[in-house]
Amino acid sequence: MLKAILFDWDMTLVDSKHLVKYAYLALCRAAGEKPTKRGIEEYCGNRLSVNIENFCNRNKKTFKGTKKDLMKVYIKTFEKYDPRIKFKGKNILNELRKRGVKIAIVSNNTKFSIVKPAKKYKIKYDVLIADEDLKKSDRKSDAIKKAIKKLKFDKSEVAYVGDHINDVIAAHKAGIKSMIVPSGVFSKETIRKFHPEFMLKNLNQILELPL
Repeated sequence: MLKAILFDWDMTLVDSKHLVKYAYLALCRAAGEKPTKRGIEEYCGNRLSVNIENFCNRNKKTFKGTKKDLMKVYIKTFEKYDPRIKFKGKNILNELRKRGVKIAIVSNNTKFSIVKPAKKYKIKYDVLIADEDLKKSDRKSDAIKKAIKKLKFDKSEVAYVGDHINDVIAAHKAGIKSMIVPSGVFSKETIRKFHPEFMLKNLNQILELPL
């Protein structure tokens, strides 16, 4: 039986598709980069700090600003679209807590992008690992490992819930099972090629799984 479930934040635990989409477009405009389908797929799968660094490195000829300038663009977009973020996981988190399951949030996003909406929707969690908690070279698999270490459980007692192919890859690299709720960034067929243990229609299906 699982003793802890780790949740991705954007597009998984919350519906933040407006923020994700418009933050990507705003950063493209600021850096002088043409938005593409491949670009937003990569944006959704990377840490925010990595995305900002990539924008700077790819557009040295068109962008004369700094990483701080791009972070300001992101923060401005977040403040505009934060009110449109919707919490998708209230029922599931409450029920998991009743069953004694610990909850962790492991996200590529920054803490301020998570803490404010979490406070608004009274989202309770035991561990939060965000972009600022990682070294420059760390990826989501390292974030998952940090969360497991803080929870003090065996890897067999933990699973990760996400929406992106990188969530499957990161969970497997960290040695735990993956549960995927497709958000539309990738088709179900594409995600299945990465062999997640569970493909879910919605978060509530977690309660129906043989865990």
